Amino acid sequence: MYKKLLGLLLLPTIILANSLESTLQDEIHWLEEETFVVSASRVKESIKKTPASVTVIEEDFIRSKGSKTFLDLLTTISGINISQTYIYTDKIGVRGIQGDFSEKVLVLVDGHSLNVDLLNGGALGAYENFPVELIQRIEVVKGPASALYGENAFAALINIITKDGKDINAPIITVKAGKNNTQAINFLYGKKYKNYSVTTNLNLLDTDGDSVYVQNDSVGNSGHTNPYKKNMSAYFSIQNNTNGLYIKGMYNKSQDGPRY
Repeated sequence: MYKKLLGLLLLPTIILANSLESTLQDEIHWLEEETFVVSASRVKESIKKTPASVTVIEEDFIRSKGSKTFLDLLTTISGINISQTYIYTDKIGVRGIQGDFSEKVLVLVDGHSLNVDLLNGGALGAYENFPVELIQRIEVVKGPASALYGENAFAALINIITKDGKDINAPIITVKAGKNNTQAINFLYGKKYKNYSVTTNLNLLDTDGDSVYVQNDSVGNSGHTNPYKKNMSAYFSIQNNTNGLYIKGMYNKSQDGPRY
């Protein structure tokens, strides 16, 4: 009887010890995981050894956050703020430094610049409607990076790294709906065919926006805002996995109204 009682007392202790050991091993494994970046010095290196202030937004966070736009993800990074200009366009501010066209921030997609001279060197219109379902990770380097990337990387560098077809390996359909008659659908497909990886993405968004009444704006006008948005973007990529050569392209069409 004493042996049975002793066994019953020891059983919860053994189960608890095994559970704690498993939790401890998971934490050790998490701490040992290395995060590598390529944007700080244009070579792959551990984030612990990079000489710049780098923040990485991983795919798991992007999926769990449920952000509607690429700019929504940037608001989660300390030192970065998103505001609106007097001409109803968004702009990125980094540590208090900003311009009307975000021309002091260099935006890259897989290492290629989206900044254009027609927008005073900024990238407005190119990154604002970038589909978050296509993003694998985002690397943000806060601080000057002009020595490596040129004149636009004065305040920060943002590198959007897209998903690779061989990692997706399936069609993925995402449907979203919300208030203000908001509807969105995204179709993502990736596949590896012998030595090639193919990725396609189609994103559609339609929303009335949150209309409010403005009694008096900065130039004396009053009335209701009309922040509707209709957006369509299509993306295609094909890459040779043997020699690394690839072709990527995106088409974007957007219509939107003033929010403030």
